[in-house]
Amino acid sequence: MPLNTPILCLVRAPESSHPAHVALLSAEERTRHQAFATEPLRAAFACAHALLRSLLSACLGQAPGAIELLKDKQGRPRLADHQTAHGLDFNLSASGLWIGCGLSPDGRIGVDLEAPGPRLEVHRLAPRVLSAREQEWLAQQPDQRQAFCELWTLKEAIAKADGEGLGLALQDFTAVPDGSGGLQLDLRALGAAHGWTLQQWSAPLPVTTALRDAEPSLRVVLAPPPTGLFEQVPATECARGQILSPSG
Repeated sequence: MPLNTPILCLVRAPESSHPAHVALLSAEERTRHQAFATEPLRAAFACAHALLRSLLSACLGQAPGAIELLKDKQGRPRLADHQTAHGLDFNLSASGLWIGCGLSPDGRIGVDLEAPGPRLEVHRLAPRVLSAREQEWLAQQPDQRQAFCELWTLKEAIAKADGEGLGLALQDFTAVPDGSGGLQLDLRALGAAHGWTLQQWSAPLPVTTALRDAEPSLRVVLAPPPTGLFEQVPATECARGQILSPSG
């Protein structure tokens, strides 16, 4: 079934690896699955990659095991060249047993989610990754860990959609919730030629989706898992921001 709009699928992995999830993995993914040190990590990996393959299978009309995935020069997974004619881009994110998978038929998509755990050292990390405006916003929030994770998912989703990954200076651009359902965005450092749509989601943990170079009318919608093998996580959109390219 062709994909007409970008989607976000949020699920929770089981505590131990589901045999049906493992069965959907490639041989290389099964090797990686076994290499994790703990069973919850193995379960999350199997669930995430089984979810991705199930979603791609539904969009491409191919068996999950027949889908060939490669990595670009930044290590970001992508479809093999003979499948890129479908125009699909995708991105995965996981934090503990929480998993987010985004697919887009147009432009690049980035997804990030992050659980605000007790070991998160906000005051040490914030100056390294946040812009001055973001640090100012963070200082005004009552729950620093939760607020930092909101900003972190915004930054990471943008970096994933931009394609530069770890080569991107996270302090050089700004994305801040404005308190009224919008986002204050300054993404000029990423290049004026790109159009951006960011959406933040209210879920059990902060989640952000970012679209780069997609049609301005497109927005990510929450989608159910493609099969009953996955436990869906409820979420609602809570903030949105957009920057159009000069041509848009």
